[in-house]
Amino acid sequence: MTSITDAEANLYDRQIRLWGLSAQNKIRSSHVVIVNALRGVACEVAKNLVLAGVGKLSLIVEDGDLNHLQVSGSTAIFIRDGDSDDALTQLKKNMSNLNPHVDIQIHTVSSYKDSVDAYKSANVVMATDLHPSSYTAIQAHLNNLTPLYAVGALGLAGYVILLNGSIDANGDQKQYKQLADVLTSKPGETARKMRDKRELLSKWRGWLLVLAWWTWLDQHNRPVTTDESDIEKFHQLILTKANEAGITQDQDMSLPFNTAEVASAIPSLNTSIAPVHATLGGFMAQDIISAISSKHPGSNAAWNWLSYDATIGAFGRFKLYLQRLYFPYHQPLQMALQRGNYAPIPTFFNDDDAQSIDVNTSATHALNIVKAGVVGIVCQGSTAEWVTLSTDEKRELTRAVRNTLNSNGYKSTPIIAGISAQSTQQAIELSKLAKEDGAQAVLSLPPTYFAASLTQSALTSFYDALATHSPLPVLIYSFPSVSNGLVLSADSIISLAQHTNIIGIKQTDHDIGKMVRLGDLHNSNFYTLAGASNYLTAALAVGAIGSITGAANYAPELVTAVQRAHDGGDTEKALQLQRKLAALEDEVGKGGIPAIKLASAVKYGYKHALPRHPVPACTDAVRASITEALKKV
Repeated sequence: MTSITDAEANLYDRQIRLWGLSAQNKIRSSHVVIVNALRGVACEVAKNLVLAGVGKLSLIVEDGDLNHLQVSGSTAIFIRDGDSDDALTQLKKNMSNLNPHVDIQIHTVSSYKDSVDAYKSANVVMATDLHPSSYTAIQAHLNNLTPLYAVGALGLAGYVILLNGSIDANGDQKQYKQLADVLTSKPGETARKMRDKRELLSKWRGWLLVLAWWTWLDQHNRPVTTDESDIEKFHQLILTKANEAGITQDQDMSLPFNTAEVASAIPSLNTSIAPVHATLGGFMAQDIISAISSKHPGSNAAWNWLSYDATIGAFGRFKLYLQRLYFPYHQPLQMALQRGNYAPIPTFFNDDDAQSIDVNTSATHALNIVKAGVVGIVCQGSTAEWVTLSTDEKRELTRAVRNTLNSNGYKSTPIIAGISAQSTQQAIELSKLAKEDGAQAVLSLPPTYFAASLTQSALTSFYDALATHSPLPVLIYSFPSVSNGLVLSADSIISLAQHTNIIGIKQTDHDIGKMVRLGDLHNSNFYTLAGASNYLTAALAVGAIGSITGAANYAPELVTAVQRAHDGGDTEKALQLQRKLAALEDEVGKGGIPAIKLASAVKYGYKHALPRHPVPACTDAVRASITEALKKV
C-alpha cells in the first residue's frame, strides 16, 4: 500500500499523535467485515471505524433484512429519507461522506450463515445481534487466525464475545474457542468471590440475561412477553443459568434478578436503544482499532466475554475457564515476522547404511546459531534436503528443534516448517502436522510436477486455499530453479498478500525489482525475505526485513552484523561487512547445498556432514577452500 498522503495526514493528525504513524498505517491497510450491518451496534462500529480511517470496510446484509427494515436507534443516523429499496445505497453514501478515503463495500447474502469472499482477506470480523447458531456458522468459515467478535444489544443489556484468538486465564496462551464451549464454561473462582454489589451486578446481569434470552428463543421460537407465565418461566431460566455458572446466594450478596426485575427488563429486550448502541459501538470500534494496530493481540476488554448493563452503566469482564482448549498457539495472532535473519538448517545424517537422521546434531545446530543471533529457524527447507526426508523424519526433526530451543530458554524463537507438496490437500495436511510438532509458521513452494498447466490463477488459487485452511501463517517460497521455472508475478503476490494468513515470501528468485514492489506491503502484515545474504544490504534498502539464508548456518554472527549495521544507519560499515559476507557465501556456494552443511560442520566441529545418497559429498578440495574461507571471517 502507498505511503500515507498529505490529505490523510491532516485528517488523521490527532490520531497519529495519539497512537503513532505506524499504527495509523496498519489501520488504513486493514480490512474489517461487519455482519448484520443494518443493526444499531453495527452502524455505530462502522461509523467509528470509518472515521478512524480503516482501509476497507465490508458490510454484510441479509436479503430478508431489507424486507422488514426497522429504521430506529443508531440505524436512523445512516438510513433516512427513503424506503428499504435504497437503504443500502443510503448507508454506503452516508458512510462514505464521513471519510472518502475508506473503501466501503456492501454484500448481500441469502443467509448470514453463508460464506462470503470478504472473509478471506479480513483482518477482523464482527457479527452483531445474531443467534448463536449463526455465530458458529460464521466462525466455521473463518481462518483460525481471524478474530471474530460476536456483539449484540438486548435493550439495556449488551454483550461482546471474542472467538478465534482470545487469551486464556493465565493471560499468555492464545486459544481458538468454539462458541458452545464459551457459553457453557464457568467463570473462575476469583470472579465469583466479588464483594461489591455494583461489581456483582455488572458481572452477572447482562451475561445471565443474554444466556437466558438465547435459551428462550431455542425453546419457544418467539420473543418473551410480559405475560405472567412468561415472566415466571424466564426468571426460572435465569436462575438455571446462574446455578450452572456456580453463582450461589449467600449472606453478602443477592442474585442479580428477582421476579420484579425480570418483569421490568422484558419490555426492553426487543427495543432499539441508541445510547446502548453508541456505548457498545464506541467500545467495540476502539477495541478493533487496538487489535489491528497491535496495541494488543485480542480483546482489551473481555478475555472471553464482556457484558454491559445500561441500568447501572457498567461493563463486566470475564475470564472463562474452558474444559477444552482449542489449538494452543504461542505466537501473536496474525504472526508478524521478526526483522532479522532466519536459518534454513541442514539435516545431519548418521554414517550408517540407512543414513538415518542425526536428530541430536540437527537440533544442537539450531540452538548454536540462535545463540549467535539468528532470529528464527526454518526446518525442511531446501538446505535440509527435504525432498529426501520421509514425513516421519520431518516431524521428528521439527519436534526435536522445538524441544531443544524451549529447554534452553528460546521458547519465543519461531520455527518455520517447510511443507512443500504436489497437491493443495497434501500441503494443508502437512501444515496441520507442522502445527502439532511445534512450528509457528509454514513455508511452501508451489506444486511443480505439472508446471506446464499451472497458470498464475492456478498458483494463486493454491496459496489462497492453503492459507485459508492452514492453522499456521503461510510464507510463499519463490525458488524457480527447483520449481520447474514457476514464478509468481509481483501482481499475483500483491494480491495474495491481502490474505490475512499469508505473511510473507522467501525470494530465492533474487528479483530485486519485484522486491522493490513487495517491500511496500509491510502495513498489510506481509514481509519480504531475501533468499540469500550476499546482497542483504540491497534487499534491506528496498524494503526486505531480512533473509532466509544458508549463510546463517556457518556465519550467523557476520550475517547478523551486516543487518545490525544497516539498521543502525552505519551504511559504510554495513557495506564493508557485506563484501566480506558475499565473498564467503560465494565461496561456499561453489559446492552447492552439501557445502552449506560442510561449512556448518567445520565451524562447529560436527562429526558428519554427508548429504543423503545419491548426492555426492564435497571433495577434499572444496573442504579445504571452505575451511580457508571461514578463517578469514
